Amino acid sequence: MPSLQGLPAIRRASPGAIQHFVASRSQLRIIGALFFSTQPPRVSRAITDNLSARGTASSPLHGGIAMVRALLSAVFMLSLSPQMLAQAPNLFVNATAHAVGTQPCDVLLQDMDGASGSDIVTADGGADTLTILANSGTGTFGGAPQTFALMMGDQPAALAGGTFVGVGDGDIAVACPGSNVVRLVDNMSGVLALSGSLALPGTQPVALAAGSLNGTGSDDLVIALEGDLLGNGGGVAVSLDGLPPVLLPAPSGGFGSVKDVALGDLDGDGDLDIVATRAGSGFNPLTTDQILLYENTGAASGVFTLAGTLSVTGLPRGVCVADVDGNGFADIAVAVQAFPGTGSLVILAHDGALGMTPAQFTAQSHGGGGSQPSAVACGDIFNVSLPSFFGRSDVVTTNLGSNDVSGYLGHDGMTAFQRVDSASAGANPVAIALDDVDGDGTLEIVAANLGDNTVTVFDPAPRSSALVFGVGCMGTAGIPQISAPNLAIHGTTAEVRLTQGRPSSAVVLGVSSGVSVQTLGMGPCVTYLASPVLTFTLASNPMGQASLFFDVPAFPAFSGTVLYFQYAVFDNLGAFNGILAFSPALRLTIGSTSVL
Repeated sequence: MPSLQGLPAIRRASPGAIQHFVASRSQLRIIGALFFSTQPPRVSRAITDNLSARGTASSPLHGGIAMVRALLSAVFMLSLSPQMLAQAPNLFVNATAHAVGTQPCDVLLQDMDGASGSDIVTADGGADTLTILANSGTGTFGGAPQTFALMMGDQPAALAGGTFVGVGDGDIAVACPGSNVVRLVDNMSGVLALSGSLALPGTQPVALAAGSLNGTGSDDLVIALEGDLLGNGGGVAVSLDGLPPVLLPAPSGGFGSVKDVALGDLDGDGDLDIVATRAGSGFNPLTTDQILLYENTGAASGVFTLAGTLSVTGLPRGVCVADVDGNGFADIAVAVQAFPGTGSLVILAHDGALGMTPAQFTAQSHGGGGSQPSAVACGDIFNVSLPSFFGRSDVVTTNLGSNDVSGYLGHDGMTAFQRVDSASAGANPVAIALDDVDGDGTLEIVAANLGDNTVTVFDPAPRSSALVFGVGCMGTAGIPQISAPNLAIHGTTAEVRLTQGRPSSAVVLGVSSGVSVQTLGMGPCVTYLASPVLTFTLASNPMGQASLFFDVPAFPAFSGTVLYFQYAVFDNLGAFNGILAFSPALRLTIGSTSVL
């Protein structure tokens, strides 16, 4: 084993070097062709000794290590202490209202000009228009609105974005119950034009969902048909590649009044399935079987079979599909209204096995939000997910009974959300959309307010989170573990910690701005850090632990910054050639407060 003389078990970073590193990190020299050298860390030690926090930064590398320590972490916990929960402010902060057309019935976030991020588009049911609010490039929408006229009497009610006309993206499909058609709006570099209409096999289109259902590259459409008060003309229709929509198989007793549709891979086979909510007729509301499940038969066919129905207590309205509980399979979130003046968010949680039979979903009813929830949207608001390793979505609803919006944050993976926030919107909020419109890594929340002809934009600030991901490999004391007991919140002291390392041993920490999965030799050890990688050394104490403490700057310039970390421990029983044992990896994000 290499000599441990001079290798500290605990170091503290100098915050003065942080800004220097941000300016110079593109010039950093890299140690090692792989994540960690298999040689004793002689070179690494020499460099890190030079970089220890002994005053101000004297080189890009000195600034680099200080920044590394200052960005080191915030472990994302599924069970948070009351102190952590108390740190986070209400989700719905920095609210701004913008005027749009008369009676906005739906809102779409989509880049319409290819220049400055997602813009806001509303369907103005009382004016037969679309209103476009252009993004300034920083997530503000202060310019003059653009109005696009549809046909008189269209009464646009719902929007979907995608590639529907020709090539490119940014087209819009508009459900128009006043004329019983879906209008297709061609977007040519920000110049809009009506390009055609889809005649429907039913009446009153009230909701749309878009995605590639048959693998041809263009976006297909799923249309919710509400029908009349007697339940006639309702249904779920699919238009593939711009062809006339076709009704999907009806459940027993007919469709009734379909309220919303959503797409997602519910059976785990890689293609998009369909969920629809229905409410019977105006004179005969349904009390069971209100959720319809349509399974894509696979092989990118775009052919759907009715996989079954699910029941909720109340009247279902909006629906979205996402992995809410973090088990790797898509769940169904439904806004459910009840009388008098109540309601709830219902999560139909998938059991995590392949398939989408009704028996695989368990209903969870969640209160704490506003009354009479209407629309619902799913999204990872604070970017805590990491594709291929972990995914978890938050859920946001608009609430007609209380004129507000509610955010259901951080499902614990079992039966509960860890936090529910609400805040006032405009009058009669009927639609909601999520997207990162300002590029800071968090999702903005936009509600369309039917009663006062506005949209409300909520802009949450980036928050601190961390996620342990991947697998480690064995050493003397088991698999080394990486954690960060204190979150990397501006103006606080954070810590990144190694446990279960070989006692009194050299330890190497690698830091990167990206992920690249590489198996070393024949396995089982895996590294997760993409090149370039900084490395520096510590030593574990007699209990196999090592820590770095670092002060996180109070200023928000680094909010949303994400880095990735992994430990290697020199260990003569290490799974990698009797030399090294590896921890899992850690993804770290700096923010103004904790996620929850």
